[in-house]
Amino acid sequence: MMSDGMVDTLHVKQYGTQGSPIIFIPGLAAGSWTWASSVARFAPNHIVYVVTLPGFDGMAPPEQKTGYIDLADAALAKLITEKHLDHPIIVGHSLGGTLALLFATSHSDLISGIVTVEGLPVFPGTEDMPRERRGDLGLSAREKMRTDSKEAFARQQMDYASASAVMDPDMANKVGTMLARSDPDATAQYLGEDLTLDFRPALPAITVPVLLITPFNPADGARMTPPHTEADKVAYYRTLMAGTPKLEVVSITPARHFVMFDQKDAFLATLSGFVDHIGKPS
Repeated sequence: MMSDGMVDTLHVKQYGTQGSPIIFIPGLAAGSWTWASSVARFAPNHIVYVVTLPGFDGMAPPEQKTGYIDLADAALAKLITEKHLDHPIIVGHSLGGTLALLFATSHSDLISGIVTVEGLPVFPGTEDMPRERRGDLGLSAREKMRTDSKEAFARQQMDYASASAVMDPDMANKVGTMLARSDPDATAQYLGEDLTLDFRPALPAITVPVLLITPFNPADGARMTPPHTEADKVAYYRTLMAGTPKLEVVSITPARHFVMFDQKDAFLATLSGFVDHIGKPS
C-alpha cells in the first residue's frame, strides 16, 4: 500500500505506482476487504485506489443526515481530479456498482470504463413502482433498520451473509462479521436512498464501455417462485440496463452476491479481460 488517507468523505487506499488507474468501490456495509484479491491481481501493473464510504467498515458516518449518494458522487469526482487520474476504470460491487453507473451518466468524460457487479440503475423488483411508492419503500427500509440495536444489526448481517452473500458457510460467517462493523444508521440511509433511485432514463448518456457481472447460483434460482434460470437472470438484468450504449453482460456460476469470493478465479479473469481490452489502443 502506497498511501492511506481521506479524499473528501472517502477513505482511500492506494496500491501500486504505475499503469492505468482503477478505482474499486465496495457495496452496502462493506469495506476494502471486498477487493483484496483484485488488489493483489492489479496493483503490480496499475495504480489501484480502493475507497470506503463513510459509515461503512468502522468509518465514521457522514455529518449530514441525507444525500449520501450525492455525497459519494461528488467525492468520486474530487478523487479523480485531485489525484489527476487519467480516465480511470471504476469497478463497483452492489451499491458501489450503482454509484459507478450513476457517476458515468454525468461524468463519462472523466473515466474510461465501468464494471458493475450486481449494481443496477434501479433496485431489482422495484422497476415498475411509481416514484411516490419508491420513496415510501426507501423510507420504510430506513426506519426498519434504524429501530434495530447494534446487536440486531449484526444478526441481520450474519443472516444475510448466510442466505445470499456467499456459498461457503465459513466465508459467510467472515463476511457477516465484517459487514456488522458498519454503522446501522448509515447503512439504513444508503439502502433507503438506493431504493428510491431509478436513473434508467439517463443510461444513454454513458459513453464508455460498461461490463455488468451477474453471479448466479442454480440452487437459489430453483427456490424462487417461479424458478429462475441463469438465462432468466441475464435477460432480466439486460432489461434493467436497456439504453446503455456499450453494454456487455457476463454471468458467473455458481456464485452468490459476493462473486469475487465464490468464484475468485473466474471473476478476476473476467475483470482482467475488460481492463486489458480498455487499455488497448483503439
